[in-house]
Amino acid sequence: SGVFYQVISVSNLEISMTAQIALCYPKINPSFHGMFIPSNCLPCPSVIEQTEFRLPFSAPGSLYFSCSMNMESSEECTFDHAFVHNTEDGKYLLHIIFPKPGVWFIYVNSMRGSVGKEETKLLFQLKLKAVAYKKDFAFPQVFEPVYTNFKMSISDAHLPLLQRVGKRPSSLVIPFNCPSDVLLWHLAQVNEVVYEAATQIPPSVEPGKHELVVNFNKSGIWIITLYAQHVSAENKTVWTPVLRHTVSVERSFSTSSIMAQQGPSFNVL
Repeated sequence: SGVFYQVISVSNLEISMTAQIALCYPKINPSFHGMFIPSNCLPCPSVIEQTEFRLPFSAPGSLYFSCSMNMESSEECTFDHAFVHNTEDGKYLLHIIFPKPGVWFIYVNSMRGSVGKEETKLLFQLKLKAVAYKKDFAFPQVFEPVYTNFKMSISDAHLPLLQRVGKRPSSLVIPFNCPSDVLLWHLAQVNEVVYEAATQIPPSVEPGKHELVVNFNKSGIWIITLYAQHVSAENKTVWTPVLRHTVSVERSFSTSSIMAQQGPSFNVL
Protein backbone atom coordinates (compact mmCIF):
# COMPACT_ATOMS: atom_id res chain seq x y z
CA SER A 1 0.00 0.00 0.00
CA GLY A 2 1.42 3.40 -1.01
CA VAL A 3 4.34 1.82 -2.91
CA PHE A 4 4.86 2.61 -6.58
CA TYR A 5 7.44 2.08 -9.26
CA GLN A 6 8.32 4.06 -12.33
CA VAL A 7 8.28 2.51 -15.79
CA ILE A 8 11.89 2.88 -16.95
CA SER A 9 12.17 0.22 -19.62
CA VAL A 10 10.00 0.49 -22.70
CA SER A 11 10.50 -1.56 -25.85
CA ASN A 12 11.05 0.19 -29.19
CA LEU A 13 11.49 3.54 -27.47
CA GLU A 14 14.22 5.97 -28.41
CA ILE A 15 14.84 8.98 -26.23
CA SER A 16 16.97 11.81 -27.59
CA MET A 17 19.48 12.98 -25.03
CA THR A 18 19.44 16.41 -26.66
CA ALA A 19 15.68 16.87 -26.34
CA GLN A 20 14.81 20.27 -24.89
CA ILE A 21 11.51 19.17 -23.36
CA ALA A 22 11.33 17.76 -19.83
CA LEU A 23 10.08 14.17 -19.71
CA CYS A 24 8.51 11.99 -17.04
CA TYR A 25 6.98 8.55 -16.46
CA PRO A 26 3.70 7.76 -14.71
CA LYS A 27 4.01 6.09 -11.31
CA ILE A 28 2.12 2.81 -11.63
CA ASN A 29 0.79 0.79 -8.71
CA PRO A 30 2.79 -2.49 -8.88
CA SER A 31 -0.09 -4.48 -7.35
CA PHE A 32 -2.23 -3.70 -10.40
CA HIS A 33 -1.31 -6.33 -12.97
CA GLY A 34 -1.91 -5.86 -16.67
CA MET A 35 -1.68 -2.07 -16.78
CA PHE A 36 -0.10 -0.98 -20.08
CA ILE A 37 0.75 2.39 -21.63
CA PRO A 38 1.76 2.36 -25.33
CA SER A 39 5.49 2.81 -25.82
CA ASN A 40 5.02 5.68 -28.26
CA CYS A 41 3.36 7.67 -25.44
CA LEU A 42 6.29 7.27 -23.04
CA PRO A 43 7.95 9.14 -21.57
CA CYS A 44 5.35 11.85 -21.14
CA PRO A 45 6.19 15.54 -21.36
CA SER A 46 6.30 16.88 -17.81
CA VAL A 47 5.62 20.45 -18.94
CA ILE A 48 2.31 20.80 -20.80
CA GLU A 49 2.03 23.90 -22.96
CA GLN A 50 -1.53 23.12 -24.12
CA THR A 51 -4.66 23.49 -22.02
CA GLU A 52 -5.38 19.74 -22.29
CA PHE A 53 -3.43 16.48 -22.10
CA ARG A 54 -4.38 12.96 -23.20
CA LEU A 55 -2.79 9.62 -22.35
CA PRO A 56 -4.06 6.25 -23.69
CA PHE A 57 -3.68 3.10 -21.60
CA SER A 58 -4.95 -0.47 -21.33
CA ALA A 59 -6.19 -2.32 -18.28
CA PRO A 60 -7.69 -5.82 -17.86
CA GLY A 61 -11.14 -6.68 -16.60
CA SER A 62 -14.40 -4.78 -16.45
CA LEU A 63 -13.41 -1.48 -14.86
CA TYR A 64 -14.51 2.10 -14.61
CA PHE A 65 -12.47 4.94 -13.22
CA SER A 66 -12.46 7.97 -10.99
CA CYS A 67 -9.89 10.76 -11.23
CA SER A 68 -8.74 13.50 -8.91
CA MET A 69 -6.22 16.31 -9.18
CA ASN A 70 -4.56 18.69 -6.77
CA MET A 71 -1.92 21.35 -7.15
CA GLU A 72 1.48 20.83 -5.56
CA SER A 73 0.87 23.89 -3.41
CA SER A 74 -2.53 22.72 -2.14
CA GLU A 75 -4.20 19.56 -0.79
CA GLU A 76 -7.60 20.64 -2.12
CA CYS A 77 -8.72 18.18 -4.81
CA THR A 78 -10.80 18.67 -7.93
CA PHE A 79 -12.70 15.69 -9.32
CA ASP A 80 -14.08 17.21 -12.51
CA HIS A 81 -10.97 18.16 -14.49
CA ALA A 82 -9.72 14.65 -15.35
CA PHE A 83 -11.79 12.02 -17.13
CA VAL A 84 -11.20 8.45 -18.34
CA HIS A 85 -12.93 7.72 -21.63
CA ASN A 86 -13.72 4.09 -22.49
CA THR A 87 -12.65 3.76 -26.15
CA GLU A 88 -13.16 0.01 -26.49
CA ASP A 89 -12.94 -3.14 -24.37
CA GLY A 90 -9.85 -2.89 -22.20
CA LYS A 91 -8.61 0.35 -23.82
CA TYR A 92 -9.01 3.76 -22.24
CA LEU A 93 -8.03 7.40 -22.66
CA LEU A 94 -7.12 9.70 -19.79
CA HIS A 95 -8.17 13.25 -20.68
CA ILE A 96 -6.99 16.12 -18.48
CA ILE A 97 -7.78 19.83 -18.54
CA PHE A 98 -5.91 22.31 -16.38
CA PRO A 99 -8.10 24.87 -14.58
CA LYS A 100 -5.03 26.80 -13.39
CA PRO A 101 -1.36 27.00 -14.37
CA GLY A 102 1.08 25.29 -12.05
CA VAL A 103 2.28 21.85 -10.97
CA TRP A 104 -0.50 19.25 -10.74
CA PHE A 105 -0.70 15.75 -9.28
CA ILE A 106 -3.20 13.57 -11.17
CA TYR A 107 -4.52 10.34 -9.66
CA VAL A 108 -6.39 7.66 -11.63
CA ASN A 109 -8.33 5.11 -9.57
CA SER A 110 -9.85 1.89 -10.87
CA MET A 111 -13.25 0.97 -9.51
CA ARG A 112 -15.30 -2.22 -9.30
CA GLY A 113 -18.71 -2.99 -7.86
CA SER A 114 -22.08 -1.25 -7.83
CA VAL A 115 -22.59 2.47 -7.33
CA GLY A 116 -22.11 3.34 -3.67
CA LYS A 117 -20.32 0.05 -2.95
CA GLU A 118 -17.25 0.48 -5.14
CA GLU A 119 -13.88 -1.06 -4.43
CA THR A 120 -11.33 1.61 -5.33
CA LYS A 121 -7.66 1.04 -6.10
CA LEU A 122 -5.09 3.62 -7.20
CA LEU A 123 -3.97 2.66 -10.69
CA PHE A 124 -1.36 5.29 -11.51
CA GLN A 125 -0.43 8.90 -10.92
CA LEU A 126 1.22 11.70 -12.88
CA LYS A 127 3.00 14.91 -11.98
CA LEU A 128 2.64 17.55 -14.69
CA LYS A 129 3.35 21.26 -14.92
CA ALA A 130 0.68 23.21 -16.77
CA VAL A 131 1.68 26.40 -18.55
CA ALA A 132 -1.73 27.14 -20.11
CA TYR A 133 -5.16 26.58 -18.60
CA LYS A 134 -8.83 26.22 -19.62
CA LYS A 135 -11.17 28.28 -17.49
CA ASP A 136 -14.88 27.54 -16.92
CA PHE A 137 -14.82 24.01 -18.36
CA ALA A 138 -15.16 20.65 -16.63
CA PHE A 139 -16.02 17.02 -17.26
CA PRO A 140 -19.44 15.62 -16.41
CA GLN A 141 -19.90 13.00 -13.73
CA VAL A 142 -20.49 9.73 -15.58
CA PHE A 143 -21.80 6.81 -13.54
CA GLU A 144 -20.67 3.20 -13.98
CA PRO A 145 -23.97 1.84 -15.48
CA VAL A 146 -23.49 4.04 -18.56
CA TYR A 147 -20.83 1.58 -19.72
CA THR A 148 -21.65 -1.75 -18.05
CA ASN A 149 -25.43 -1.81 -18.01
CA PHE A 150 -26.63 0.43 -20.83
CA LYS A 151 -23.63 0.29 -23.21
CA MET A 152 -23.78 4.04 -23.72
CA SER A 153 -20.77 6.24 -24.46
CA ILE A 154 -19.73 9.88 -24.63
CA SER A 155 -17.28 10.91 -27.32
CA ASP A 156 -14.01 12.38 -26.10
CA ALA A 157 -14.25 14.89 -28.97
CA HIS A 158 -17.18 16.59 -27.18
CA LEU A 159 -15.50 16.93 -23.80
CA PRO A 160 -14.93 18.93 -21.63
CA LEU A 161 -18.22 20.81 -21.12
CA LEU A 162 -18.96 24.40 -20.25
CA GLN A 163 -19.23 24.82 -16.48
CA ARG A 164 -19.98 28.52 -16.14
CA VAL A 165 -22.27 30.75 -18.21
CA GLY A 166 -21.68 34.49 -18.12
CA LYS A 167 -21.84 36.38 -21.40
CA ARG A 168 -21.51 33.14 -23.38
CA PRO A 169 -24.40 31.57 -25.35
CA SER A 170 -27.06 30.35 -22.93
CA SER A 171 -27.26 26.73 -24.07
CA LEU A 172 -25.28 23.50 -23.81
CA VAL A 173 -25.25 20.38 -26.00
CA ILE A 174 -24.05 17.01 -24.65
CA PRO A 175 -23.73 14.45 -27.50
CA PHE A 176 -23.80 10.76 -26.58
CA ASN A 177 -24.36 7.33 -28.10
CA CYS A 178 -27.17 5.09 -26.86
CA PRO A 179 -28.59 1.70 -28.01
CA SER A 180 -32.17 1.50 -29.22
CA ASP A 181 -33.27 -0.70 -26.28
CA VAL A 182 -32.66 2.08 -23.75
CA LEU A 183 -35.19 4.71 -22.66
CA LEU A 184 -33.96 8.12 -21.52
CA TRP A 185 -35.26 10.69 -19.09
CA HIS A 186 -33.68 14.04 -18.29
CA LEU A 187 -34.20 17.04 -16.06
CA ALA A 188 -32.47 20.05 -14.57
CA GLN A 189 -32.45 21.05 -10.94
CA VAL A 190 -32.07 24.82 -10.67
CA ASN A 191 -31.35 26.26 -7.23
CA GLU A 192 -32.76 23.01 -5.75
CA VAL A 193 -35.99 23.28 -7.75
CA VAL A 194 -36.69 20.56 -10.36
CA TYR A 195 -37.18 22.14 -13.77
CA GLU A 196 -37.82 19.75 -16.67
CA ALA A 197 -38.81 22.21 -19.40
CA ALA A 198 -35.25 23.42 -19.97
CA THR A 199 -33.83 20.09 -21.20
CA GLN A 200 -34.67 18.13 -24.32
CA ILE A 201 -33.36 15.33 -26.54
CA PRO A 202 -34.37 16.08 -30.15
CA PRO A 203 -35.10 13.17 -32.52
CA SER A 204 -31.81 11.69 -33.70
CA VAL A 205 -30.75 12.03 -37.33
CA GLU A 206 -28.45 9.01 -37.13
CA PRO A 207 -29.49 5.83 -35.25
CA GLY A 208 -27.85 5.55 -31.85
CA LYS A 209 -26.52 9.15 -31.79
CA HIS A 210 -28.31 11.64 -29.56
CA GLU A 211 -27.89 15.06 -27.99
CA LEU A 212 -29.04 16.32 -24.62
CA VAL A 213 -29.77 20.03 -25.12
CA VAL A 214 -29.95 22.37 -22.13
CA ASN A 215 -31.36 25.90 -22.40
CA PHE A 216 -30.19 28.06 -19.52
CA ASN A 217 -33.13 30.36 -18.88
CA LYS A 218 -32.65 31.05 -15.18
CA SER A 219 -29.69 32.30 -13.20
CA GLY A 220 -28.30 30.02 -10.51
CA ILE A 221 -26.66 26.61 -10.04
CA TRP A 222 -27.90 24.08 -12.59
CA ILE A 223 -27.58 20.33 -12.01
CA ILE A 224 -28.38 18.48 -15.24
CA THR A 225 -29.05 14.74 -14.92
CA LEU A 226 -29.60 12.09 -17.57
CA TYR A 227 -31.34 8.86 -16.53
CA ALA A 228 -31.69 5.55 -18.38
CA GLN A 229 -33.90 2.48 -18.28
CA HIS A 230 -34.08 -0.66 -20.41
CA VAL A 231 -37.16 -0.98 -22.60
CA SER A 232 -37.65 -4.46 -21.12
CA ALA A 233 -37.54 -3.23 -17.50
CA GLU A 234 -40.46 -4.58 -15.46
CA ASN A 235 -40.52 -1.65 -13.04
CA LYS A 236 -41.03 1.44 -15.21
CA THR A 237 -40.76 3.78 -12.22
CA VAL A 238 -37.08 3.02 -11.55
CA TRP A 239 -34.62 5.18 -13.47
CA THR A 240 -30.82 4.91 -13.17
CA PRO A 241 -28.68 8.07 -13.28
CA VAL A 242 -25.97 7.78 -15.94
CA LEU A 243 -24.66 11.35 -16.32
CA ARG A 244 -24.68 14.54 -14.25
CA HIS A 245 -23.21 17.96 -14.94
CA THR A 246 -23.22 21.16 -12.89
CA VAL A 247 -23.23 24.63 -14.47
CA SER A 248 -23.20 28.04 -12.80
CA VAL A 249 -25.39 30.49 -14.73
CA GLU A 250 -24.71 34.13 -13.92
CA ARG A 251 -26.45 36.09 -16.66
CA SER A 252 -29.90 37.64 -16.34
CA PHE A 253 -32.89 36.72 -18.51
CA SER A 254 -35.96 38.55 -19.69
CA THR A 255 -39.41 36.93 -19.55
CA SER A 256 -39.57 36.77 -23.35
CA SER A 257 -36.24 35.00 -23.64
CA ILE A 258 -37.27 32.45 -21.02
CA MET A 259 -40.45 31.60 -22.93
CA ALA A 260 -38.58 31.40 -26.24
CA GLN A 261 -35.90 29.05 -24.93
CA GLN A 262 -38.12 26.51 -23.21
CA GLY A 263 -38.44 23.21 -25.03
CA PRO A 264 -40.37 19.98 -24.54
CA SER A 265 -39.09 17.13 -22.38
CA PHE A 266 -39.51 13.65 -23.80
CA ASN A 267 -37.97 10.19 -23.86
CA VAL A 268 -35.99 8.60 -26.68
CA LEU A 269 -36.82 5.05 -27.72
